[in-house]
Amino acid sequence: MKLALAFVISLAIGGALLYLAAADLPLGEVVAYFQEADPGRLGAALAVYGVLFSVVHLLRMWRWAFLLKPIGEFEARAVFRAASIGFMAIVVLPLRLGELVRPYVLAKDTEAPMAAALGTAVVERVVDGLFITLLLFVTLGTYSGEQGSTAFALGVGYVALAVFSGALVVCVTALWRREWTLRLLRGVGERVSVSLTEKVVVLLGTFLDGVEGLREGGALAPFLVVTVAYWTVNGLSIAFLATAGFGLELGPWEGMTVLAVLVVGLMIPTGPGLAGNYELFAMQGLGLFVAEAQVVVAGAALVASMHVVQFVVQVAPGLVMLWGRDRGLLSLVEASGAELEAEASDEGG
Repeated sequence: MKLALAFVISLAIGGALLYLAAADLPLGEVVAYFQEADPGRLGAALAVYGVLFSVVHLLRMWRWAFLLKPIGEFEARAVFRAASIGFMAIVVLPLRLGELVRPYVLAKDTEAPMAAALGTAVVERVVDGLFITLLLFVTLGTYSGEQGSTAFALGVGYVALAVFSGALVVCVTALWRREWTLRLLRGVGERVSVSLTEKVVVLLGTFLDGVEGLREGGALAPFLVVTVAYWTVNGLSIAFLATAGFGLELGPWEGMTVLAVLVVGLMIPTGPGLAGNYELFAMQGLGLFVAEAQVVVAGAALVASMHVVQFVVQVAPGLVMLWGRDRGLLSLVEASGAELEAEASDEGG
């Protein structure tokens, strides 16, 4: 019932965002654009983009391996399997329910504590949120177009900044005075929900252990270097595809701006396939640099193509790794939630 309700809610949110993105699009002209495009040029550009985004996806997996070092030594195959299934789950399932699948699969395949593995995902999420939010404000700070057109991007940027700055303050305070922060969280949170508070405290504890382990184990610097490489290749690949495949004049720095706007939008938990927020925020990012007449036709074709390629690259390895397992994707979500609650109960006890 919970999963069914999540699907209904996510479809409603994603549908509303997709309507906002496509309401004014001349869909017939977008279809005609694909029909009239040079198949050789477009196909070659999409093939190169597929390779570039595959590199992005592999960098994301490799980066996770650095976060796992404080927990233990794991075979590259086990990390790749868990990451492939987990990242597919995040894309396919609604409301980011798949976030629990990656640490659960790793825990079951290697006997690593799931809460500790989930803590690495929390570290990853906070770092990415802060990095992308900073990138958004830096790129918009150098924007030379009409300043009024940045209102949408700045608005969502301020929301993301508030969320991740708050998370950063809690994390830094906890690193400085760990026991005091955990006691404060328990004292405040247990007035609302004891079980939820215990989960938050356990996650924060594993986050702190992960940061300390990264720092002491010498993995923090490589993790940050791969993070910069991961996002840089991602942004440059957007600029490449826009220019080479769709004839849109989008420079490397502009591609990074579009990426920042898009990723901030993808932080919104929506429906399967990230449909709706992907289209809306990618179009908003392109609109900063491309004339409206181009955005609604060539830009829409570009966004649709990017979305399809990214979906295939992220889902195909997960399907291969999921093949032959005794649990399907939905049962993995249910089992991961139960496992986390069991570990949180044990930790609280």
